[in-house]
Order: sequence, then structure tokens, then C-alpha cells
Amino acid sequence: MKYLNYQIEDLKTYGGYNTAKEICNQPGLWRKTYLKLVEEQGQILKFLGKVFKNECPDVILAGAGTSAFHWRSFSWRVSEKTESFVQGN
Repeated sequence: MKYLNYQIEDLKTYGGYNTAKEICNQPGLWRKTYLKLVEEQGQILKFLGKVFKNECPDVILAGAGTSAFHWRSFSWRVSEKTESFVQGN
């Protein structure tokens, strides 16, 4: 088996195995995340409606890795549009 056209043994030897595996798994994760967002769209919109009406004074979005990147990308926009304190962590 290979990741990114490198043998797994070589990736492990040179310390690139976890990164290569993560990169190769991203497309499947994106599809799974999209389907989850579609499934939870009603709840997400309900929550965001409260945020944009300033019914939620503080919002903290937590995650690690890709999730943290998304929360940081999203949090500034919510802060810009509301008076809520939003922190992506």
C-alpha cells in the first residue's frame, strides 16, 4: 500500500506516515462532513439564528486540527455580524 506514491515503510522511516495518511483521508472526511452538515442543517440554522439575533452573548467554538481551522475561519464573521463574543479555539 502507498500514500502519496510513497511506500508506507519509507514514510514511517522518514517520519511522514501520519501526514501522508491524513492528506489521503481528507477527501473522504470532507464528504462525511458535508453529509453531516446537510443532516444537521436545521439545528445549525436555529443556533445561528439565535447568535445573529444576539440571543447568545458568547459563543466558543472548540476543535483540534481541521476543526480548529474551520472555527477560526468562521468565528471572525460571526463577531463581525453580531455583538457576540465569538472565539474559535
